[in-house]
Amino acid sequence: MSLSRRELFAGAAVSMTARAYTTIRGANERLVPVLMTASSAIVALIPLLFGGSDAGKEILHPVALVIFGGLISSTALDMMLTPLLFYRFAPKALEQLLAPRGAQVPAEAY
Repeated sequence: MSLSRRELFAGAAVSMTARAYTTIRGANERLVPVLMTASSAIVALIPLLFGGSDAGKEILHPVALVIFGGLISSTALDMMLTPLLFYRFAPKALEQLLAPRGAQVPAEAY
């Protein structure tokens, strides 16, 4: 959203292709930080998931498994669902951004 806002206030044209381009570009900018954060947490959980017969493993293994699955699913949803939702609801967000300036969102943005 911030990338779209920056381009909008810089005078970029608002159209379906511009909205798609902004959505893809914004998702690409967020890809590396999100993957680095999730992968570091996943790597930290590997000893709990595949460790030997360490003391306490029978208690921590289910917890590590849930966290591992949650990190993978939330990262996948974050990188796929958020851009799709932004692309779908961007015209309403653009209207809210442009309303204080008195501008109108072009019809081709929908």
